[in-house]
Amino acid sequence: MDLRTFLIRACCRAYCRVCRPILVSCLFVWAACFDFQAKIGHPCGDNGLCPEGQVCDAFTQTCQLTASGPPDAGAPSIDAADAALSDNDKLASLVPSIGRLMPGFSPGETSYNLALSPLARDVQLAAQSQDSNATVTVHMMPLAEDSLSPPILIDHASAFIPVAIKVKAPAGNTRDYGVDVIPSDFSSIVERELIRAENGRDNDNFGWDIAVDGAFMVVGATYEGSCASGVDNEFNTGDGTGTDCLGSGAAYIFRRKHNVWEPEAYLKARNPGADDEFGVSVAIDSVDGSADSDVTVVVGAFHEDSKATGTSGDFDNDDSENSGAAYVFRRIDGNWRYDAYLKPHAGADVGEDFGWSVAVAGDRIAVGARRADAPAGDGTSGDSVIDSGVVYTFVKNQGLWTSEEQIVAPTPEVQEFFGSSLALVRRAPAPGGEPGSGQPVLVVGACGSGCEPFRYRDDNPAPSPRAGRVYVWSRSIAGVWNLEDTLEAQLPVDNDGFGVDVAMAADVDNVADGGDSGRDLVVVGAWERSIGGAGRAYVFGRSGTTWSLEQAIRSNGAADNDRFGAAVSLSQRGLLAVGASAEEGALDNVGAAYLFAHNGTRWTEQRRLQIDLAREGGQFGRSVALGRNHLIVGVPYDGAGAIQVFE
Repeated sequence: MDLRTFLIRACCRAYCRVCRPILVSCLFVWAACFDFQAKIGHPCGDNGLCPEGQVCDAFTQTCQLTASGPPDAGAPSIDAADAALSDNDKLASLVPSIGRLMPGFSPGETSYNLALSPLARDVQLAAQSQDSNATVTVHMMPLAEDSLSPPILIDHASAFIPVAIKVKAPAGNTRDYGVDVIPSDFSSIVERELIRAENGRDNDNFGWDIAVDGAFMVVGATYEGSCASGVDNEFNTGDGTGTDCLGSGAAYIFRRKHNVWEPEAYLKARNPGADDEFGVSVAIDSVDGSADSDVTVVVGAFHEDSKATGTSGDFDNDDSENSGAAYVFRRIDGNWRYDAYLKPHAGADVGEDFGWSVAVAGDRIAVGARRADAPAGDGTSGDSVIDSGVVYTFVKNQGLWTSEEQIVAPTPEVQEFFGSSLALVRRAPAPGGEPGSGQPVLVVGACGSGCEPFRYRDDNPAPSPRAGRVYVWSRSIAGVWNLEDTLEAQLPVDNDGFGVDVAMAADVDNVADGGDSGRDLVVVGAWERSIGGAGRAYVFGRSGTTWSLEQAIRSNGAADNDRFGAAVSLSQRGLLAVGASAEEGALDNVGAAYLFAHNGTRWTEQRRLQIDLAREGGQFGRSVALGRNHLIVGVPYDGAGAIQVFE
């Protein structure tokens, strides 16, 4: 570029470093810069090379005569092989794990910008050289072919984060590339991918539930209808395309590869049956979050019908209608396999809904049976409390899943539906402790009469009016689950549905200043069916050993029947996502999702999100999941169902 272009670019760069609050303006300025260069051309030639006897000046990048002047007329020309050396230190591709480079990648262009929204925690780069024998380093770390760089953490309090990339050819010549990562504001969040199941059919409910951890995501489709079984039909019971097992349900695994989510596995129950609704709940745990990680996935099927018991029972029967089951799948060394079939150790009775909720953290799983009858009193009377709900935990010992404990509310109540939502996390390890050695914490929602409408057993009346509660349990070093606290709305009202969904994050960062506040947070959804259904989300924080309500949150445009709070998700970086599955826009029940961040004093609404292809009754926001760098929102009633990825 000539001096004039160089100065314009320098001004643009300085402008962008001080104008992050109005990023869109920056992007227009950058576009103008690169458009200007394209119009005037490259003074050093289209490929940045100068004629023989001249060099491209490092500052002005114009061609200048060398000290020795032009070569003699009789001097030999450059050999074709030597000319080829000019390209063997160039990149063939440069792809960020999130976002889009500006300008778009070109081997001869060495300077880029990458604007990332507050959803981004880190970014990785995939860089491949034109010469397979050249070496590439990113942030001074060698990069293997077809692999990603280590994660580069994004400090959102910084104006920009420079990332250096160097290509070294076998002959020793090098070329430097640079990417300026520019943290931007919430207005920069964009729709990235709209994902549907490859075998989707109308009313599959793909997107009913979503869970994401690192580079892996699992999506439930409760009414998918094929008779396939296991991983990618490993047990050969169907071809994955029919509807002979309508309502059996499915789950889909997606893996983040470079800059896209790619389908990796199609999961079905070992014993698929019509109306089992496998996929009503999903949970995922990745060992290290990378695209090569080992992963555990749990899928609930709350209307499965077998009378099996424990973790290795006989599922080949339909002797306990709608008792429910949970299934475990694992990814080991890049391969997915069916791992376990879970039932309560004493079996599940008719209509218990075991599997309505599931959660996993490391080698521990929790499964909710929201309509199981808990023992009354101290459990010695032989009586039980109808539909009070029970949560069962399982642990992996020497490669096998085994029953661990049965957990009930401190004082079980009729139709409390304890276990209607779950969150399972590990607190940060003690100083010097091993990763993953922190204290397990289990959050259990009991949303009472405000829960999702049920299919009631013939002998039971409609639920008794209840506002709902949430219980926080932690496991002691001695191996006992202890109740830490009971959480309630500030002014509980019957039928609120408090606890319809829950989420927890331990040792949460403060996104407002990039600092580490080290707080444990729980967020509770309450879609408030009792007072019109506008809905709220409640944030509770832990100080010492005590939990307290920090804030009750509503959307800025709250209206009756929005069902704000139908789904909640909380990120490690202190971002909160809330689904309002019945909010109306131009169409009825189109739904919406909201993002909140803590400004150091309060949680404030940052963005209201809907999709361009919104469909009436689609219920965008029925499920939400905040990942490491993305927000994923489910639209289960949009035809076969879909999920929208935002970044």
